[in-house]
Amino acid sequence: MRYCLITALFLSLLFTGCATIFQSADGTNAKKHMQKAYQHELASDFESAAKEYGVVTKNYSQTSYYENALYKGALASINPQNPNPDYSLALSYMKKYSAFSLYYERRQAVTVYLSLLAKIQKDMNIEKQDHTSIVKQKKVMADLKKNIADLKKELKIYKAKTNELEDKLQKMKDIDVQMHENRRKQRPNG
Repeated sequence: MRYCLITALFLSLLFTGCATIFQSADGTNAKKHMQKAYQHELASDFESAAKEYGVVTKNYSQTSYYENALYKGALASINPQNPNPDYSLALSYMKKYSAFSLYYERRQAVTVYLSLLAKIQKDMNIEKQDHTSIVKQKKVMADLKKNIADLKKELKIYKAKTNELEDKLQKMKDIDVQMHENRRKQRPNG
């Protein structure tokens, strides 16, 4: 019994210690990524900053840096200086961030961001549908033009054959007229 109690105590200390070591390592790693992201922001490299904040949001959600990484990651993702803004990612981050306890002014700003990002996302989906529709229409038009070109070629061939047949028919008529005249000349007048 005493052996079980000592083993249980040892294991609990071991696991508690390890958990603290892992948490502090996670916190250190998250802090490094947050600092890199901040340096990217200072250099106006918002695309790289958004990626660094994304590392924190994906890998270090149990750290104290997670909440700030969501907010700053969303803003970096949609910054006008970001050459490849990602509005759906920003919307996702803002939704997660809005679940935290925020002071009034920040809550108001997040509400506006959420509304604007949802509108942008909706407009982008409509634009994507319109683009898809235009692409389909262009493909239909290209197919129709090809069909028209093929039909024109066939029509040209049929016209050539028709002309050839008309020439043969005219020759046959000429031969028939000639034969008819020859028969009439060969008949005695009667």
